[in-house]
Amino acid sequence: MQRAWKRLKANKGAAGVDGLSIAQTGQHLKYACRPSGNKMVGTYRPQPVRRVGIPKPDGSERELGIPTVIGRLHVNDAGVIRLVRAYLNAGIMKGGVVVERAEGTPQGCPLSPLLTNVLLDEVDRA
Repeated sequence: MQRAWKRLKANKGAAGVDGLSIAQTGQHLKYACRPSGNKMVGTYRPQPVRRVGIPKPDGSERELGIPTVIGRLHVNDAGVIRLVRAYLNAGIMKGGVVVERAEGTPQGCPLSPLLTNVLLDEVDRA
């Protein structure tokens, strides 16, 4: 978890829908985590990602989802499948309203690299 936190701080980045910066999240985690070091095991519930439109040269927009800082940390827990399902069901905030997502994950979502690796692992096995 400490390595994940160091990488997260080095990457910097914007706040998610909770509005907490990396520094503010660090302060929050000091109080929210169990002293045993099992960071929020079984209690974490992902929040929707903040939608940002990135302009494309053709005038359209590329959708980017900005998760909360906590949502960007790597979780080492037996309930990973539950966590993935929770991320997929968390929705996306658009114009201050949480909207369900019918398919896929927005670019920038913590699941994007995870699901890509899962897919590539299956391709590698074929």
